[in-house]
Amino acid sequence: MSFKCEYCKKVFKKESTIAVHMCEQKRRYMNKDEKETQLAYRIYQLFYKVGTNSKKAKTFDDFAKSQYYNAFIKFAGYCIEINIDSVEEYARYLIRNQIKIDRWASDSTLNKYIKQRLKDETADRAVERTIMFMETWAEKNSTKYNNYFKEVNPNLAVFHICSGKISPWVIYGTQNSESLLDRMNNEQIELISAFIDPDYWNVRTKRKTADFEWVRDILKKAKV
Repeated sequence: MSFKCEYCKKVFKKESTIAVHMCEQKRRYMNKDEKETQLAYRIYQLFYKVGTNSKKAKTFDDFAKSQYYNAFIKFAGYCIEINIDSVEEYARYLIRNQIKIDRWASDSTLNKYIKQRLKDETADRAVERTIMFMETWAEKNSTKYNNYFKEVNPNLAVFHICSGKISPWVIYGTQNSESLLDRMNNEQIELISAFIDPDYWNVRTKRKTADFEWVRDILKKAKV
């Protein structure tokens, strides 16, 4: 009597041997319900839906046998680790811009996306997203969300700004942000300058006067 692995089809003489056998395909199926694997699978499906206009949904079997399995797992892990607020939005950007998959889990690729998204984002979406993040920050620090600019640690704020969590719409829409910028050293200011791009936003505030008036009004009412 022999025992065959249903995943790799390898044959074993003893049942005890196949019980401890762990091939790559078996490992992938055993990890099927892991958060990282589920996210990677959804991105894999999106990749084929957006990138190839495929009408037939990819199954987990397709994903588990894909040559790109490890690349999607790596990308999913990267997204979870750095807490990207919209993985699907980022993945669509990567697919539509035909970024090679081995560059997806790259800080330089992410930074380029964040800089562009901060400029493309509408005022209402930017304000909503930023205040929601400030509320999360406030809850973790047992304070009020509208104390963000006064209380947040400058080093942490640099990370927040460079990861796109705090929008330039808000930074330039309230004078309270100056209390944070005044607490930053030259190195910190240099790090965030590429993301809040003063020259670009100086021009935009003049061209989008109505939008910025709306932002200032909303932030004033929210006491941000």
